[in-house]
Amino acid sequence: MRDAYIIDDIQNVILSYFKSLSAPWTSWELIADYPAAERFEVFTKPIIYFCAPTIESKNRQYGGKIGYNFNMIIGVWTDIVTGGPGELNVINSNFLSVFADSKTMNTGTFPVTFGATTYANQTLVLQGVKITNVDGPREIQMNTDLKEWRSELTIQIKT
Repeated sequence: MRDAYIIDDIQNVILSYFKSLSAPWTSWELIADYPAAERFEVFTKPIIYFCAPTIESKNRQYGGKIGYNFNMIIGVWTDIVTGGPGELNVINSNFLSVFADSKTMNTGTFPVTFGATTYANQTLVLQGVKITNVDGPREIQMNTDLKEWRSELTIQIKT
């Protein structure tokens, strides 16, 4: 990861990891950042959005490089056509399953692109990303009459 782009690069690394997974992940739309309103005009499959991480604290070691603790929100949005609350629960269960298997998660390889350069066979560990905790998922109340369901979970990341 590039120091001057660490927030974007962490988001990109996490998103790239999940995009590299096989079914059922390929049946959901995985995107960076909170979805734009027009994305919901053609709701063809559940949307999973990966927000940019926020810095919670710094870790400084004498003579060493500064590390950071980040929080990152991952949200799931579905509607009645794309599976409703049942599909929301399936997606959340898959997230919990992936995060519970840290050995597989930390050794799974994937390509990641920074700027114009793509790096093949990367791992979270090679990119300096360690997921230390998962909070949630928690339901997000919808303020509309539409048949939509949302949830979010927060992951803590150490670099």
